[in-house]
Order: sequence, then structure tokens, then C-alpha cells
Amino acid sequence: MLKKSSILPIFILTILISAASALNFNITNLSNCADIPLDYTQDAEIEVADVSYEANEKGFFDTLHGKYLVHVHQIDHIDIELVITFYKCPVGTIGPCKDVLKEYIEAITCKRFLEDKSGPWYVFAPAMDNKNLCAKLVGTYQFTKAHLNGTYIENYMTIEEGHYRIRMLNHVPGKDMDIRNLRGCVELDFDIM
Repeated sequence: MLKKSSILPIFILTILISAASALNFNITNLSNCADIPLDYTQDAEIEVADVSYEANEKGFFDTLHGKYLVHVHQIDHIDIELVITFYKCPVGTIGPCKDVLKEYIEAITCKRFLEDKSGPWYVFAPAMDNKNLCAKLVGTYQFTKAHLNGTYIENYMTIEEGHYRIRMLNHVPGKDMDIRNLRGCVELDFDIM
């Protein structure tokens, strides 16, 4: 039989888990990074375009559709370094997201990109129509039903109400952060409600 003192923490943990699972995600924007002036005709290899948002049965926009354009062939390598930055943004405004919560650098192989569901890249991985090539070949491709799920970000940030941004900067491994070594960059803005 459990003592009263050991029941209380279990009860509180159960309440917190239930509250987190009841939260909803509402995507407000997906775009190429505004503060990184990549030239998609020369420097950058990958960009997103024609993004649309799909609402779930509760009316929250948690699913994305759009195109991604691959401008440069990647024959020698397709592994990347993903610099993932999480921001807390002002609520109710379109102001800049300056409050950095955390920044991570992840080594992403093609296999990890396609199979590891523990990171924000997995919002896009299953939705890409040439996913097995990991954006290796030049062309215009679709991503369909890219879904924001809490399990993709819970290892990186606390899931609680607020307005957030995830910036994923696609970088050539082992190189400095010079613009020539950036393959692309996207920002995903969303509310947790």
C-alpha cells in the first residue's frame, strides 16, 4: 500500500501529463528564414514555397502543405548539421521572436531524418514526396500533410501555452557559419493553446 506522501507526487504528475496532452498546436507561419539573406539562385540549395495551412476538427491549423525547391545537386554528401533554435515569441503581436529558449546542433543523416521521430525535422520527413532522396536531386517537390505533433518537440522544449518559433538552419557539417555553408533555413511559428 502506498503512503499518502508518495501518492501526491504521482497524482500531480498525472494531472500535468493530462494537461499537456489536452493542449493544441496552431501553426501561424512557415517560411524561409527572414533574417538570413540566402540567395536561392546561388547560395542556398533548399527553400520552401506556396505554403498552405489545414485545420483539424477543432479548428486548429496543425498541418501544412506546400512545395520545397532543391536548387543544387548533392552527390558527395547528403548528411547535414541542423542548427535548431527555439524562441518564445510575444503573444498577440507580430513582433520579432528574440527570446531564445534553447539552441541545439544535431547531426542528421538521411536515415535519421527519415526514421527518428524525436525531433522537429520529423514534421516534414514523412510528408516529402521524394523523402528517400533527402533533397539530394534538383527539382520542385511537394510536401503534403506535414503535421506538427508534440512528440516531435517535447525533447527540446517544455510543452506549455504560448507563442513559439522553431528555426531549423540546414548547414554543411564541419564548416563555419559563413553563408556559403548554409543549405537552407526555415522558420515555423506556432501557438500552444
